[in-house]
Amino acid sequence: MATVQVEQVTEPLAYHGEGSVWSDAWGGLRWLDMLAGDVLSLAPDGTVRRRHIDTVVAAVRPRRQGGAVIGVERGFALEKWDGTVTVLGLPVER
Repeated sequence: MATVQVEQVTEPLAYHGEGSVWSDAWGGLRWLDMLAGDVLSLAPDGTVRRRHIDTVVAAVRPRRQGGAVIGVERGFALEKWDGTVTVLGLPVER
């Protein structure tokens, strides 16, 4: 059985951390602070960027054309390759 050595690279940053995803297109690792509605990104120099998206974020996945698809509390948000984020609401049933 192989042995894996794990090293903590940041102090605790998320109240409810979820969904870590690596993408070369992003230049590294992103994860969520789900109940804060934030996406966190780890830069190669070890700094962390926190970006508020919505009241809740549930998932983040890379898009083929760059950017990301982000699951939010009541729908989705699309991040373009340039970092612009648009929250798409779901239609309300009446």
